[in-house]
Amino acid sequence: LANVGVIAAAVLGGRAGAELGQVGAVSLLQSHSRDNEYESDQLGVRYLSQAGYDPRAMAGFLSTLRASSRLDAKRRGQSPDSVDRFNYLATHPAPIARVQRATNLARKANVKKPITARKRYLSKVNGMLYGDDPDQGFVRGQEFLHPKLRFAFRVPQGFSVFNTPQAVHGFGPSGTRFIFDGGKPYLGSMTSYIRRVWAKKLRLRDLEPITVRGLQAATATTRARTSGGNVDLRLVAYRIEKDIYRFTFVTPTERTAAISTDLRRVTYSFRRLGAREAGRLKPLVLGVATVRRGDTVSGLSQRLPFPDFKEERFRVLNGLGPKDSLRAGQKIKTVTLR
Repeated sequence: LANVGVIAAAVLGGRAGAELGQVGAVSLLQSHSRDNEYESDQLGVRYLSQAGYDPRAMAGFLSTLRASSRLDAKRRGQSPDSVDRFNYLATHPAPIARVQRATNLARKANVKKPITARKRYLSKVNGMLYGDDPDQGFVRGQEFLHPKLRFAFRVPQGFSVFNTPQAVHGFGPSGTRFIFDGGKPYLGSMTSYIRRVWAKKLRLRDLEPITVRGLQAATATTRARTSGGNVDLRLVAYRIEKDIYRFTFVTPTERTAAISTDLRRVTYSFRRLGAREAGRLKPLVLGVATVRRGDTVSGLSQRLPFPDFKEERFRVLNGLGPKDSLRAGQKIKTVTLR
């Protein structure tokens, strides 16, 4: 993933590239940041104890964060254990280390009859927005839709999509990655945009204009060498009125031919959203339900509005371990459309 970031920064240029050049200086600050995180965990346990709440809640919270990070790693095609590996460039300590420290701190706290207030907590989160901010678009199944900017695209089965404020990241089979973002408005030809603006420092091949569902677009390829081997990059840029939208597809060179059909489908799936379709899109929200006799994790998780890892998502959402089961009358969190 780090290699993909470096290559993408070379394509995108600007601030991202400059920041990557400062890794040596930035790394000197990371230890201080990790110490701050440890201190915040310690203060969290202290404040919980002083307020009469269960101090073990801090370790429980951090454990859920770790479980979420492990699930995200699986969705990216990586080992879940990778989230616990120490990285001297990381701004946060390894999740397992934070859980262990918080657990040890909680054992030392002496709180008689601690408050849990779970009913109050569930009443507060019921109806809370879950996942993507509506202003930054939605991931729905295999499709990304942006009701505010009025565009959408679809990815094939086997791809996982992560939406962030800066870009949409996709992770596919055999180490395939993509980054989708936006560029500054441009009124020249789309081939000129790629050659003179977006990728002016790269040696491009196969630069050509294309039309995608009535939109002006262009595409080009290039190749780069990383510590993990050669990678191929395909750049695709579209224009809706003055606004520019872009895909950077990154594939290991030996896998490019095998995955090319899937990447072509993503490229040509980009489309405008009509006003009516955009207006029908609603965000996801948290709900609270009561477990009935006969309900199981496997059964309830199938109701979640996600295309993959349903049971793992359900367990993370409810703080359940891999072997934990449900009991009748238990309150659980669910996710539904608003």
